[in-house]
Amino acid sequence: MTEEQRKEIVKRINKDKNKIAYRSILEQMLQEQEQKTEVKKYLSLQKKYQELLKEQQFFDNSEKKIIDLEFIWALEENADKKIACNHEIWLYNKSYYISIDQWGENYLPCENEYHKKFAYNSYICLECGKEIQVIDWKNFEQTHEVLKNQSKKSNRGVHHYRLFFYETLYSHTVEESKQILKAKFNLDIEKGYIRTRKNNNFR
Repeated sequence: MTEEQRKEIVKRINKDKNKIAYRSILEQMLQEQEQKTEVKKYLSLQKKYQELLKEQQFFDNSEKKIIDLEFIWALEENADKKIACNHEIWLYNKSYYISIDQWGENYLPCENEYHKKFAYNSYICLECGKEIQVIDWKNFEQTHEVLKNQSKKSNRGVHHYRLFFYETLYSHTVEESKQILKAKFNLDIEKGYIRTRKNNNFR
């Protein structure tokens, strides 16, 4: 190490020491400012703002997204364990048949329940997103409200109808929302958004 190099290091040390001293001065000044009423108010508002910002980071200032996420958190994730889903309305998802090969049994999608090797229907709860497998599909559809579409060409599936249902629930009662959802589904059929077999609507 040369003398010049030593001096450079000493210079850096002294600079750090000065910063420490300055930091102490700033800390004291901050403490004095924090005692002032207006500053206390500012800090309180800033804290509340930061808390809200963190809490609502997923919302993107969108009312629609707020509605969707709050229903999902309450019904699907059930984080606070306060709102239990009653599974009152279901969406038909797919039909499956059983295929047996050298590797064992596999369940594969089929067109409908009348496939010769039909195994079960899959349904999804429009409130919480729970998926179930039902062998006795006729009894299930007679005893539950089921939104059913077996067209492969439909581009309006569970995500579309769940979000529509949530947004309707925000400003209508549960029963009103179900009726509005039924009307929308049947209107979608009339407009050709859904291609479906005869009588494949709400039971």
